[in-house]
Amino acid sequence: MKTDTDGNLEWQQFYDAGGDEHLSSLCAADGGYLLTGWRESSSVHNGALWMVKTNGTGAKQWEQTFDGPGFEYTYGKGCFQTSDGGYIMCGNTGSYGAGAVDVWVIKTNASGTMEWNRTYGDTHNDYTWSMTNTSDGDYVIGICKDYGYNSGTMDDIWIVELNEDGDTEWSYLIEEAGVQIPTCIQQTSDSGFIISGRTEEYGVSSSDGLVVKIGPFPHLDVEITGGLGVKVSITNSGLGDANDVPWKITVKGGILGMINKTKNGTIDIPAGGPQTISTGLFFGFGKITITARVADKEIPATGTILLFFVLGVKVS
Repeated sequence: MKTDTDGNLEWQQFYDAGGDEHLSSLCAADGGYLLTGWRESSSVHNGALWMVKTNGTGAKQWEQTFDGPGFEYTYGKGCFQTSDGGYIMCGNTGSYGAGAVDVWVIKTNASGTMEWNRTYGDTHNDYTWSMTNTSDGDYVIGICKDYGYNSGTMDDIWIVELNEDGDTEWSYLIEEAGVQIPTCIQQTSDSGFIISGRTEEYGVSSSDGLVVKIGPFPHLDVEITGGLGVKVSITNSGLGDANDVPWKITVKGGILGMINKTKNGTIDIPAGGPQTISTGLFFGFGKITITARVADKEIPATGTILLFFVLGVKVS
């Protein structure tokens, strides 16, 4: 419903898809509104994500349903128009991902046709109730990781930042005893984030409100180069320091596939600071494949090794 500045009702609209419907989030979009939620579907588990686009008076222009063989739903707060004129929404899926329930993010074009979708989670239940956009054009999801697993001993807050292609830029896990459920997340003026939620499962009368403030995230740019061994340059262009960042470089190939070298460790990368990691010297001849993983980013490349020198590195 829409009111004037004094709260008087100007118009109201209803959106019926023939069953049980929930709309939990909206944003202004192209002179109208985008609404997202979930609706009943014809699948055996009877739930699907739902996107509705309206004009300025709330009249429906189009709707899209996103479904799978399992149960999909969202009470998530946070849907947005993207910089290319499309739309993005978050929800939960029992059909796709690593197992159990995972977070499902869907990106569409301006007409609501899916352009890509990504899942975020592990083998246990990972639920989201909130997503926000950031000042640099990314999106951040607040997730309850391992929700309901092992009598509430692992229900932690997991914050995942993704770019407009759905690639994970950074993730941050806040581990505390008991159940922690993030239900809303917003970026703050210092480019950090504030999260609100609850400290117990739903339906438990002893639950308390929860507010968490975290600082700005780092933003890691990774470049692979050759020379004496394989070198990986990491630049932190974000506002937050990146501490104890896990990294791993794998090199395989050469004549008869005789090269199989892996090196890993952790590294601190202060905001604005570059760092370099390296495989060190190794011996070989021929074409090689290189994989560099730094935090949540994995970069594949190819090259040629001649004795100890890696030549012509090209990112795949």
